[in-house]
Amino acid sequence: MSCKPRTVRAALAVGCWLLIAQPALPEQFYLRYDADETFPEQEGWTRYWDDPDGELVRTIEDGIFRLDTRGSSAIFDLYRVFSDAFDLDAGERLEVTWRMQTLETSGSYGRSDVALAIVNKDHAAVRFHLGRDFVSEDEELGGELEHFYNVDPTMPHIFEFVTDDMSDYELFVDGDFAFRGLFHGYAWHQAPRVSFGDAITGRTSLSEWDYVEVAVVPEPSGAVLLTLAFLARRHAS
Repeated sequence: MSCKPRTVRAALAVGCWLLIAQPALPEQFYLRYDADETFPEQEGWTRYWDDPDGELVRTIEDGIFRLDTRGSSAIFDLYRVFSDAFDLDAGERLEVTWRMQTLETSGSYGRSDVALAIVNKDHAAVRFHLGRDFVSEDEELGGELEHFYNVDPTMPHIFEFVTDDMSDYELFVDGDFAFRGLFHGYAWHQAPRVSFGDAITGRTSLSEWDYVEVAVVPEPSGAVLLTLAFLARRHAS
């Protein structure tokens, strides 16, 4: 027997209210870099870099951090954050969101000097190559790319990485699903961590960063989501 439309609408409204009104749980970790007036290392990030020829150019203008390493292929310039909070507990999720644009990069197509990486406690990693018109990820570190997604090269984009186990992940670009993949390989240096910037010695690039946000958050209440799913099913019947 189906529900009356008015009853269904009221029940759905209550369910949505429960989802919205449930107590807001605090983030287990939160760090955001906004390129307003300061460089990342002034906002809680650790800078790891080398510029032997003194050719690196960094500027902040109109809310954009501009990283120009075109002067020397010997440059690398990464901004890193380390936290045991990235070793997720049950019911937690790591979200890394960033808005940026790569204007130039050397290297073979599909791979970029500009990157954002996430490394788990076991040193397995995901490294997103951020090119002018693509974002990619290479699980086998050679050969054909396992993951590739085209973007409009004329504008910046919002990228969102999500994982609930630091083993597999999903990537979204401007709110659209791009691809899913696995952590892989072995990344040296301290872990777990998140890093972004000019990643590779031997290549050059020009990139512009609006913000980078890293958060470990509780997942939505399962009970409330089940309630909404049940109400939606009854509404469809």
